[in-house]
Amino acid sequence: RLSASAAQCSLTNGPAALREPLAPELPGIVDAFYEAIDATPGAAAMITSPAVRDRLHQTMLTWLDSGLAGPHDDTFLEQRSRIGRMHVQIRLPQHYMCTAINIVRTQYHVAIDARLPSSRSTAAHRAIDQLLDLELALMLHTYKHDSEERLVRTERNVQAERLRAMQTLTAGLAHEVRNPLNAAKLQLELLERRLRRG
Repeated sequence: RLSASAAQCSLTNGPAALREPLAPELPGIVDAFYEAIDATPGAAAMITSPAVRDRLHQTMLTWLDSGLAGPHDDTFLEQRSRIGRMHVQIRLPQHYMCTAINIVRTQYHVAIDARLPSSRSTAAHRAIDQLLDLELALMLHTYKHDSEERLVRTERNVQAERLRAMQTLTAGLAHEVRNPLNAAKLQLELLERRLRRG
């Protein structure tokens, strides 16, 4: 399990300082993100209605803002894990998620260059990279955890299927063996009666 202390250590440059200057750019980053989705038929097909799109648009704004604001503690990790689990639940292919982070990263860097003086931009670029690397690590961790769980479930299903097959085989063998044994027993009983009469 990823810990909050690991998250804090990975964010040495404090993305919270970027929240105020980058806040006006966040809607544009979300718009650019959905333009990229619209250009990708497989990803676009996962947004089933305008209402879903509007809800996801607002959710992404909240995600961007909370990523900058922090704190990057256990609550933050749990929120991000829930997002990752939702992606897994809807069967979002993992490469879409990786590509999405890259789109956001690119848009953040453009926004930093537009909003911040060059004296601050290097540290800002580094802070955004660290933040998005953490976001990506959390999502990949969720996918890995889900894959492991599915592997365990699959193995259990295979074992259960083998057990059912063995039970069926055993029942069949018992039936096949019982029939000739019954016939042999009947013949022995008849022979015994004849011997007694003789």
